[in-house]
Amino acid sequence: MKLAFIALAAVVSCTFAQPELDFLSDEYIEQLNSKNLPWKAGRNFERDTSLYNIQRLLSVGTINPPSEFETIFHEDDGKDLPEEFDARKQWSKCESIKEIRDQSGCGSCWGCMSYPLPRCNPSCKTLYDAPTCKKECDKGSPLKYEEDKHYAKQAYRIMSKVERQIQLEIIKNGPVVASFTVYADFIHYLSGVYKFDGESKLLGGHAVRIIGWGIENGTYPYWLVSNSWNERWGDQGLFKIWRGKNECGIEEEITAGLPR
Repeated sequence: MKLAFIALAAVVSCTFAQPELDFLSDEYIEQLNSKNLPWKAGRNFERDTSLYNIQRLLSVGTINPPSEFETIFHEDDGKDLPEEFDARKQWSKCESIKEIRDQSGCGSCWGCMSYPLPRCNPSCKTLYDAPTCKKECDKGSPLKYEEDKHYAKQAYRIMSKVERQIQLEIIKNGPVVASFTVYADFIHYLSGVYKFDGESKLLGGHAVRIIGWGIENGTYPYWLVSNSWNERWGDQGLFKIWRGKNECGIEEEITAGLPR
C-alpha cells in the first residue's frame, strides 16, 4: 500500500510539474505576455544568443558607487513636482542626453569612454575586452589630449529610496546614474512600465541613466531610463520602470555629479 501511494505521488508530481522554459524561447516571451503585466515583451535578442553573451552586458556583482561619495540632500519646499519630466526636452540642445549608447559586446554599462567597437547590440556575436586607455584624442580631432579633457567638479550619491530627492536632482542638475538587478524577463522589454514578473532567473546587475519620469495611462508611475544596448533594443533604446517602489533596486544606489 505504501509503495502504491509513493508511485501515485510520483505520477502526480510528473503530471503537474512544468519544465522551466528557455528564457530566449518564443514560448517564454508568450508566457510573459500572458501574465497581464503592465509592459509588453518581444524579441530583442536572437534566439541563439548565449547566456554568456547576455551576461557580458551586465555586471555579475552589485554595482556600488565608491564609499567616499558624499550623500546629497536637496532642500524640499514640498511644492508639487511636474507629473511628467523629460531631460531631453528640458535641455533640448544637449545632444549627449539624447544619446543611446551601444556597449557592443563589452561589459561597459558603467563607463562612458568611446571605444572603437562595432555597434551590434542586441545579439552581439563577437565579445570584446575594453581596450587599453590611450591618452590621446580620437583620430581627426584638432585638439590636444589635455585640451579636450572634461573634469567633474563633484560626484555624489542621492539619498537612497527617496523618490522626490531623485526627482529634485534630475530637475536641478540633469540625468542621474542608477544601478538595478536584471532578471531574464527584462531583456525582452518592448514597451509599457517594466515590473519584475516575480519568477524569472537573476542575470546580473546593470547601470543606466534615469532621464525623467511620468505616469502611464494615469495608473503606473515610472522612471524614464536610457539603456546602453542601442536603439534597436526596447523602446528605441529606452525603457520605463515602476517608480516609487524601488523596483529591482532602481532607487537604491543613485549617483550624480556636476561639471567643473
